[in-house]
Amino acid sequence: LACAPAGRLANESDAERERGEHGGVYASVKRAMEDRVGAWRARGLGVVSLITGGCLGPWDLRVGTTGVLVAMLNASLPFWVEGWINLVDVSDAARAQVAAIDATGARYCIGGHNIRLSALLSRIAARYAVPLPTARVSVHDASQRADAAERAAEPKRARVPMPRELVDVVATGQPVSSALAERELGVRWSPLDSTLDRTRDWLLQHGYVGHIERKRHAQ
Repeated sequence: LACAPAGRLANESDAERERGEHGGVYASVKRAMEDRVGAWRARGLGVVSLITGGCLGPWDLRVGTTGVLVAMLNASLPFWVEGWINLVDVSDAARAQVAAIDATGARYCIGGHNIRLSALLSRIAARYAVPLPTARVSVHDASQRADAAERAAEPKRARVPMPRELVDVVATGQPVSSALAERELGVRWSPLDSTLDRTRDWLLQHGYVGHIERKRHAQ
């Protein structure tokens, strides 16, 4: 989404972010997808776009959005950058997809919970008694660190705790209104703490979290 005017949350009426605006490869790919869908919609294809926030929940096998939670639980988040993120329970996102089959609109924001990254990290640290990382850096430094970390991880095809994709998403993030989806699709949002707990339990069960956190959980 493009930046919303001052005084309101971003919503479906805001056009896609213009090409060339900060946002990196991730935003460019999303824009290209929207362009292609829009072209087919103009030709008469009945298609609905769901603009979904970061999905949290079990079965994130590649540790995408859940990477920050994994890093926090393992006390291995090397740095972070401040900004807005939008988090959705993966089950809520799935229900929205099903509801969209009969939708009358063309685009719906499935934003879930709007939260600053600092607030999310503090919430995780307090809830699970893990250290709160102190290495807050600028967007420029975060981008350079993320690029370097991903270059080092690439030969092993490994994921990094703070990828460039996430840096870009947080740096360009903004609060989003999901009121249209709530009204027309009947979407409701799971409590964020419940989503975090379910995700953490799955990560523990499948060995994504280290020995220290597993021992604390057992106690």
